[in-house]
Amino acid sequence: MKRLLTTAAVFLFTAHSALAADTSLVSEWYGALKTSNRTVFEKLLATDATIDLKPLEITQSKAEYIEALDNWEDVAKDLTLIMKGVKSTGETTATANVCYRFSENSFLNEEQFVFLDGKITSFTQVRKKDEC
Repeated sequence: MKRLLTTAAVFLFTAHSALAADTSLVSEWYGALKTSNRTVFEKLLATDATIDLKPLEITQSKAEYIEALDNWEDVAKDLTLIMKGVKSTGETTATANVCYRFSENSFLNEEQFVFLDGKITSFTQVRKKDEC
């Protein structure tokens, strides 16, 4: 019985630690997004990651997403990102509500991350409101 409890405690600690590490990837994502930091995205994204930008009706590979940062860099010069909360939605997923505030407009997105082995394997962005 003692061994079973010890095993369960180790499992829970490991699962919690892995999730904590993965939600920290979300913070790194938004830091890199604000500065268009290609090096950080190269590190964060799994080789076969997919980025689904539903408001734009675009799905990109890791390489396509990083390449598109050239355009994003110009758009994001006056961007203010406001995190409205990040919550884990399972052992391998997290959801963030994020306000993207530009000088001309703002919008609120719900963004879901899927993690595997310390990398982001999937990012999905859905528009929630046209203002925030």
